[in-house]
Amino acid sequence: MLFRNLNCSFLGLLGVISFLAFSSVNGAGADPLALLRINNNQSLEWQLLDPASGETTSVSDAFGKVGNHIIFGQLTSTSGGPQLGTLADDGGNGVTWSTISRQGEVINQFTFGSSSDTFFVGADFDGNGLVDPALVRTEGGRLEWEARLDGFVSPPGTTTMTSYGRKRERSKFFYANLFGANDWIGVVRKQRKNGKTYRVLFLKDLVHGDARRVRIRGKLPAGVRNRPLPVASSNGRDNLVFTKQLSNGGTRLTFVATNGRVLSTSDISGNGTVVVGDFEESTAGEEVGVQDGETFTIVNPMVNTRATLTIPDGILVDSININSFESDDSGSGSGSGSGGGGGSSGTYQCGGTPGVCGCNFLDETDGSKTGFIYKRVSDTFGGIVVVLPNPCGRHTRAVVTLDSSCREIHTLNDNGYANPDATGDRHHFKEYDGTYTGQWYKQNYGSIILKLEGTDACYRIDNPATSRID
Repeated sequence: MLFRNLNCSFLGLLGVISFLAFSSVNGAGADPLALLRINNNQSLEWQLLDPASGETTSVSDAFGKVGNHIIFGQLTSTSGGPQLGTLADDGGNGVTWSTISRQGEVINQFTFGSSSDTFFVGADFDGNGLVDPALVRTEGGRLEWEARLDGFVSPPGTTTMTSYGRKRERSKFFYANLFGANDWIGVVRKQRKNGKTYRVLFLKDLVHGDARRVRIRGKLPAGVRNRPLPVASSNGRDNLVFTKQLSNGGTRLTFVATNGRVLSTSDISGNGTVVVGDFEESTAGEEVGVQDGETFTIVNPMVNTRATLTIPDGILVDSININSFESDDSGSGSGSGSGGGGGSSGTYQCGGTPGVCGCNFLDETDGSKTGFIYKRVSDTFGGIVVVLPNPCGRHTRAVVTLDSSCREIHTLNDNGYANPDATGDRHHFKEYDGTYTGQWYKQNYGSIILKLEGTDACYRIDNPATSRID
C-alpha cells in the first residue's frame, strides 16, 4: 500500500505502512479490507470490511498502540482467513512481532530484527501459502536479506539469508511471484544500451539462490516510483504496477506483465492510498484500488474494468507491508522511530529545531551561500532544485516534498554530488518533471516542506516561488 493523504504528524506516531496489498482469504470471492482506527488512549481498534456490502466486523477494540507498524495476512494457517499483527520497537531489545486471530486472541509473539532494519511482510518465499517475515539491512555497500520461513508458526522453520543489491537501492527493492512457484526478492535498475535507457528487474530466489533478469519492454511514465507492487493474475503469477502521483491530484497506474511487457496505463482521479487485492469476484486476478477519503476506485489490469465503491473512514491495512521505524524507504512520507536498537547507530541526526511531520527543521537561510540551496527552476530539467550540504547531505537517500499538513506531494530525483563547499561535494536533488516548478508548488500548496529521507531533518520553504534560497 502507498500512503498519500494521511497527516504525517500522525504517521510519525503510528509508523509508515509503505506498501500494502491484499491476499485472497480462501482462494475465492472478494478480499476483505482491514480498517484501523486510533482510540483516545492511543491503542488501536481493528475491523474487517466487506467492500461489496460495506459491512464491518469487529476484531479487537484495543490491540497494539500508536507507534507500532501493522501486519496482516495468512500468518499461521492457509485456511480460516488472515490474522492481524503489529511490530513494536523495543529499543535495545529488538523488534517484537505480535499476532492475533480474527477473534482478537493473541496467537504468537517473537523478537526479530532491530529498529534500524527495513521490515517487509507478505512474501511467501517457500511457496507453501504462509507469510514469511523478513527484513533488509545494509552492511558496507550491500543489501543483506534475512527471512524466517513460516516464522509466525511455533516453532518456526529455517532462517535463510543472502546478500543481494546495493545500499543505494534500499528504496527500490520489492518482491513478487513472477515465475509461478514462490516469491522472489528484486531491485529495479536502469541500464543503457545503444543510447537508450531501460528499467531492468533484477530478481533472486531467496530460498534456492537462482537469479534472473527481466527487462521492462515499453515506456514507463517519467517520475514513477521505483518500488512496484505485485498484482496476482489468474495464472498464478504476479503482474506489477508502478504508481505515479499526477500534478492534477490524480494517480497514474502503469501495469507490467510477468515477462516485462507494459500492459496498460490507467489514471485515477483520487491520490490517496494505493492497495492491491481481489475485490471483484466476477473478474479474474487481482485489482488495484485507490482510496481517497471514503471513495475507493478499483481497476483490473487484465480486463480493463473500473468500479467505484464507498467505504467507511479508516486506515486500510493488509498483507504486503514494507516499512522502517527510522525512515520511510519508499519515499512516501515520514517514518517514525526512536533510533538504533541492537547496536545500530539509528537515524542520522542533522540537528535542527523539532517541529511538525516528525522533523527537526534546519535553517534554510544560513546566509553562507555555500550550504543549503533551493531554486524554483532547474536550468536543465525545469523543476525545483535542492542542494544539501554535508554531513547531512551524505546521509540523505531521497528528498520528498510535503504540504503544510505533512502529506506527500512528490519525490525528487537524486542527481549526484557536485558544487563543493568546505564540507566537500554537496548532494543534489532535482525535479526531472518540469511540471513541479516553484511556481506550481506555490499555486497549489502555498508553502512546502522538504523531507530528507534517511535523516530526521526537514527544510521549510515558505514561498516556493522564490527564485533562490540559501
